[in-house]
Amino acid sequence: MIKNKITYAGQTILTIYHNGFDNAINQRKTKIREKIGRFNIIFEEETVSDHEVSALCNTLLVKEGFLVPNHEYNPYSESGCAHLTHYINFDKPNKIFKILESEYIVSIPITDFQKINLFVKKYTGLNIEKNPILYGDILVYNYFKFSFEPNESNGIVFENIASDSTLVIKFKKESLIVFSKITYFESSVSKFEVNSPSNWNSFDLEIYMNDELYFLQENISYMRSIQLKFRQEKTIAKVRINQLSEHLEMKGLSTEHVTQIGEPNDEVEEVEEVLVKSNLNIRKKILKEQEKENLIFITPGELEKAIQIIIEFLQVPSDEVWIFDPYFTDKNGLKKAVDWLRILSHCRIQNKKIVFYCKNPENAYDHVTIIEELKLDPILNELIKSQKLLAIEFIEVKSPIHDRFIISRTKDEFSGITIGTSLNSMDRNHFCINRLNHSAAKKITTELIKWIESGNVIGINRI
Repeated sequence: MIKNKITYAGQTILTIYHNGFDNAINQRKTKIREKIGRFNIIFEEETVSDHEVSALCNTLLVKEGFLVPNHEYNPYSESGCAHLTHYINFDKPNKIFKILESEYIVSIPITDFQKINLFVKKYTGLNIEKNPILYGDILVYNYFKFSFEPNESNGIVFENIASDSTLVIKFKKESLIVFSKITYFESSVSKFEVNSPSNWNSFDLEIYMNDELYFLQENISYMRSIQLKFRQEKTIAKVRINQLSEHLEMKGLSTEHVTQIGEPNDEVEEVEEVLVKSNLNIRKKILKEQEKENLIFITPGELEKAIQIIIEFLQVPSDEVWIFDPYFTDKNGLKKAVDWLRILSHCRIQNKKIVFYCKNPENAYDHVTIIEELKLDPILNELIKSQKLLAIEFIEVKSPIHDRFIISRTKDEFSGITIGTSLNSMDRNHFCINRLNHSAAKKITTELIKWIESGNVIGINRI
């Protein structure tokens, strides 16, 4: 039996016994020391007698149970099952815990506690961060591993099956069981094969020995072929801007490359793959509609954060983008408005529309004077010369639309964000950016366009 012991600041904080590795490891003794915070943490591993475990009888509570692969108590992850005997110690290590109002709390800096958790996981395999109250306890594992692998006959080959064993296998295609078989072995067998008459992509396996569960694992699968896709980004464009930041980097266009490894799927499997992919994307869309935690709070010192959120949204290729910002053409924010137009000129958006309001020509530009003023900017003027048009349309309306919206449309898919301040005053205010799902973005766009087209346009101009 293998014993792992973790000590911190001279106190044992965790003891783990592993049964089932004796033949592989034999006699050995290991000691690893690191410093965490003010104290040393030590991992010790050695081979011990089974009698050491049988002497554990001074704890208040003992729990036993079977662990499947990837169970949070299973230190062997996917590699096998285990039977756990858990000796619970209610007197937790005082080097890392203290009692406050009848409850254990961490008594050391949380960063040091996290480092201890990582140390334990690294050397024992136990992800104790999920259950830190295990510190102070003794865990005894009986490890079970079973050998099997796929064959070329659409099945699985098993090796070294012990006598008085029962094997239960269920082959599955997605969530449907397409073939199952139960086999009892009165005597030991060195090799056994189970083949499915139907195609499958995963299977569940149960093995019983002497009428007790010995191995259980679900959704076991193998990679038969893979298609690797990667995008190659072109050179990042640096956008010269005035006041939003020193400069911004915009992603370039990308090209997709595909590499096929293994035999490609047949036509039926390709159709099924399309259905599965479609189902996944529909589920994603439903979940996207249900998202609630979409609000981001911005403070005056977080201008860069706000800019990146908006640019990330604008850089998604789309057919059309509407920007509703009543004060976009205010004269005291012109330089920032020019920065946003420079950014928009590098986005893959076919049509860009900016809806604004001009209450007083002395303080803001109207749909005519804004174009004249923008042509004085050397960067925009150079872009106009090279591209003829920036595909930006300015729509001046009769009354302000109070909230600020940026809404994107590609065919009949809508998305959007709301911004609690004008794009040219984000450095001066506390505000929120809220992401809009498809339904909300579509409704807002439909209603605002309907209002605009109901006689509320003063004039339209393009650049």
